[in-house]
Amino acid sequence: GRLSVRAFATWITYFSPEHGFTFSVWNNLVHTLRSQWRVFLGGRAGFIRDLWGPVILAMVTVSLLVVLAFFGLMLRRVSELKAAVTAAIRERAQFKPLTTLCIVWALVYIVFLFFFIPQNAFYRLFYLPALVILAGALLATIEGSPGHVRRYRAALFAAAVFFANLTLSQYPSTQVRANPPLQLALTLNRTWPAGTTVYFNSSNSDNLLIRYFNPTSIWLDASPHIPRRYYFDSFPPVGREGWLETTLIDKFEATAEGKAWLDAHTLVRPEYELVNRKHRIRFRQLNSQSFSNAGTQASRLPHRATRRAYKR
Repeated sequence: GRLSVRAFATWITYFSPEHGFTFSVWNNLVHTLRSQWRVFLGGRAGFIRDLWGPVILAMVTVSLLVVLAFFGLMLRRVSELKAAVTAAIRERAQFKPLTTLCIVWALVYIVFLFFFIPQNAFYRLFYLPALVILAGALLATIEGSPGHVRRYRAALFAAAVFFANLTLSQYPSTQVRANPPLQLALTLNRTWPAGTTVYFNSSNSDNLLIRYFNPTSIWLDASPHIPRRYYFDSFPPVGREGWLETTLIDKFEATAEGKAWLDAHTLVRPEYELVNRKHRIRFRQLNSQSFSNAGTQASRLPHRATRRAYKR
């Protein structure tokens, strides 16, 4: 609704707040290699077990056949391929400006992403075209070399990558049961009535996902009110129900006083939690009965102003 260079700069440079720059060389190297691998081959083998059935069985069979055909061809013609690649690298004058540009393009991103969220494979798509062009230039040089015999290695490689990604990533990604946070978000969508109030302390990718799939809920940032002592009686639901989200629950549990308040004013709902090695998403329902006994203290939270800020 307004033209603001500063707001645009903030938006264009935004990144998930739970991540950022990291300078652990060994961990960064591991994350870099893993995320680079996932650019070409995503997903995980666990999806096969989770989604086992006729469809996934057919895809696994086709993928294995194509992958085995590719590696079989590579092993049978390894000496021929090695000689062709050596010749192509030595005689790359035709594509030298293009390959130099692509090498610089890729290296700039690789160095930066080595320190900035190295575990995120998505950002590596920005230099994937450079790698593809480099591979194309190499293949074009090999194709043009004297005495070259076409073996369809590149075609088999493309087919192997396609079927492997279809089996391990693309098809599983269409299934809700392969995405536990999404499952929880949709469960809450069926549970929360329209106008449910959810209090949180800070935004992150998990609660943004829950929020996205529950558009009729009202999310209020409670962090400005936490330093005040009276906040313990300031969370009645604005809408039909009230809930506390993970970041706010963690804030309460950091103190003995906060834990006591949670025990007195909230209901533990383990069916609406996702806590394991990969995820930590929790919700606790406000006990409306406890607030009915809290008197007028509950009116201290400026809900009207908070709702206006939320709408903006």
